[in-house]
Amino acid sequence: MFETTTTMVFEISAVMILILLLGLVVALVVRMFLLRVACILADVTEPTWAFAALIVVVLVLLEGLGGLGLAYLLSYLLTVVGQSAAILFYPGMAVFLVLVWLLGAVLCSLFLAATYKKGLLVSGVDLLLRGLLSALVYGLIMVALAWWQISSRSALPKQTSCPTQPPPVVCRVEAARLPQTPAFSTVLESWPRTAFERS
Repeated sequence: MFETTTTMVFEISAVMILILLLGLVVALVVRMFLLRVACILADVTEPTWAFAALIVVVLVLLEGLGGLGLAYLLSYLLTVVGQSAAILFYPGMAVFLVLVWLLGAVLCSLFLAATYKKGLLVSGVDLLLRGLLSALVYGLIMVALAWWQISSRSALPKQTSCPTQPPPVVCRVEAARLPQTPAFSTVLESWPRTAFERS
């Protein structure tokens, strides 16, 4: 039993590693394609796939280091200043995007043999294309999750609606079960006659 569980865990971890590697390769190819499209839109000679891969790898490494540094700085400010430092998250993200834009412009101007202004244009278009693609992927994921939730709800059996409170108990007394007592007027009418007969 223990060996079977270990084998299953190893197989699952191997599959996850393969999926992760495949996702990284796809992301790298997409980034290279977007960089080449940005060069075409900025009227710059598009790099070869090798140069595009080199630029993308360097950008990813520098962006990852910058993101880790920003996360460490934010966590340090949260421990020192307190929860009020959370308001610096969005300004920090804006500064990080500006730094990524400027760094991409420097790398594009170096590797593409273009001017710094052209590098700024290429880096800006590349950043804009990445943002649009990320928004599109996020929207598709949300639509897929919403469809899955709706389909899972429709698959559930329908439950009959139960009242929140029990209905009031109505006591019904049948008239046949009541004792048959004479009316008061009938008693008054028959009283003198009954008294005279007795006398």
